[in-house]
Amino acid sequence: MNTKAIFVLGVVAAMLLPGISVAADAAEKPRVKYVPPEGFGGFKWGDLRTTFTRLPAEPIGVGAAWMTPKEKDSSFTCIQTLSTGGQINGAVGGCDFQQTLLTMRKRFEGGGFYVLSEYTIEDQGFRFGDETNGVVLHPIVYQFCANWDETKKEVPPKFDEINKFCGVRMMIQSDTREEM
Repeated sequence: MNTKAIFVLGVVAAMLLPGISVAADAAEKPRVKYVPPEGFGGFKWGDLRTTFTRLPAEPIGVGAAWMTPKEKDSSFTCIQTLSTGGQINGAVGGCDFQQTLLTMRKRFEGGGFYVLSEYTIEDQGFRFGDETNGVVLHPIVYQFCANWDETKKEVPPKFDEINKFCGVRMMIQSDTREEM
C-alpha cells in the first residue's frame, strides 16, 4: 500500500517560519535558517490571480472567515492647558482633559474577511529531480488569498486587485514500506 505525503509551500510558511532555525545535530552541524521559496512554477508569491491565464475560471474550493482585528497599541498626546480647571489628576504641567481625549488613538492589525480559493489544472504535475531520483508532484493546487477590512458580507468590487498567489498544495506518492 502506498503512503501519501502532503507538501505545502507558500506565503503562510514565509510568514510563520523565518525566525525558526533547524539543527539536526547541534553539536556537529551549524544552525541552518529556513529560507522559503520566492514562488512556484514561474510565479512569485503575491502575483494576482488574474495573471494566471491557464487556471480554470472556477475554483475547486473556497474558504472564508471573518476575524476581529487585534489591538496593537494605544496612545494619546497631552494637550497642555494654561488654566487649573479641567485638568487630568496627577498630570505634570496639566493636560486639558477634553483636548487630550480627542487625541486618543488605537492601532489595530489584521481583521476583516479572509478568503482562500484553490485552483488546479487537470493532469498538471511537476518533476523535482531527475528520472531515477526525482519525485513527481501531482496534483498541483494553486492557492490565492484575499483580505479586506469590512463587516458587510459582500465581496468588494475590486476583489481581483487583492486576490493574490499565496501558496501551493502538492501531493506525492512515495515508496511503500516494503520498497524502502
